[in-house]
Amino acid sequence: MNPRNSKLLLGMATLIFILPSVPRALPQTSPVKRYELFRTHQASKKRTATVVAREVRHHGDIEQVFYSRTQLGKELFRVSIGDYDSQGAIRCLYCGILDEIDLNSDGKPDYSWVGAWNDTNDAQILFLSSNSGYHGIDILKTVEDAWVRRFHTDAPEFMELAPDYFIARVVFENSSAGRLLAVSLQKNGVAPDKDPNIIRFRIPESQFKPYILPHP
Repeated sequence: MNPRNSKLLLGMATLIFILPSVPRALPQTSPVKRYELFRTHQASKKRTATVVAREVRHHGDIEQVFYSRTQLGKELFRVSIGDYDSQGAIRCLYCGILDEIDLNSDGKPDYSWVGAWNDTNDAQILFLSSNSGYHGIDILKTVEDAWVRRFHTDAPEFMELAPDYFIARVVFENSSAGRLLAVSLQKNGVAPDKDPNIIRFRIPESQFKPYILPHP
């Protein structure tokens, strides 16, 4: 072999030997999916693309029952919207679905529900799908519990007519790290761009409070 070629081959071998190995690609954390729920400009609905509501009387309560529109006659979930007394029915002024979207990435729609007995939203419930059906999350009880955990005092009445604080924003976050609710409380009577004391909670799924019917 030509001595010149031998030296060239030796140099190439040395170059190949000292090149660094390519690092193994590591799995990337999936992006966080965020969904803002319970937006006040929306109108609640008794019929959506996938569910339709009917009112029934059950143990003296008035319940709004949501049935699947894709699986005929299948009940998905129900909510108490009033009751009867000696004067007749006492029920919410308006109530129904606000959001219909797959929040937990299982291919099934999830729903936010709101009900009002006066000029404010007295109830906010999030219904999430699972293998065993839909489970309701009581947003107000969840936020009240977060307040007590942080401040060790009773939570304000968020849904009264003139509360000290009100729930200004609810965002559902879903990622490989888990699910949580990001909730912002705003002080009443203060413009949001001038309020340095907006209170924010990030509430993990383990601290979600279930919605429980008065008469299951």
